Amino acid sequence: MTPISLKLKPHELEKIKGLLKIEEPRVIRRTNILNCLHLGYGSSEVAAILNVDRKTVYNIASAYIEAGFECALYDDERSGRPIDIDDREKSRIIAMVCSNPPEGTYRWTLDLIVDEAVRRELIETPISRETVRIILQETTSSHGRRRCGALRK
Repeated sequence: MTPISLKLKPHELEKIKGLLKIEEPRVIRRTNILNCLHLGYGSSEVAAILNVDRKTVYNIASAYIEAGFECALYDDERSGRPIDIDDREKSRIIAMVCSNPPEGTYRWTLDLIVDEAVRRELIETPISRETVRIILQETTSSHGRRRCGALRK
């Protein structure tokens, strides 16, 4: 790979400082890559310092050079159907999972959660096991603890 040299604009450097305080890890890693390149480090040095692959450094730098600052930091929207369940429905499901499982069952399973959510009319449209898994994964509840009676990870 050829050496990469780039200079960020002053407003881009300011944005980097702000992003480092609030952004998700992927964006922070990308801002650090751009910042190191701006400071004059080579792609191999940046890769070693930030513990990323040299190809990653090259890809981020290329995205910056070809499409600009925002494209280097953020991915395009991904395809796929978003979860069409609102926060109230999520809350009802989480509350149900944090209660005792139905009589005759030891703990909540994904299938049981789906069935009970429909039976109890906690949701307006049917949901899949995967949707339930994602809801439980996103929550900060204690869904993995026994005393909650929910799924274990």
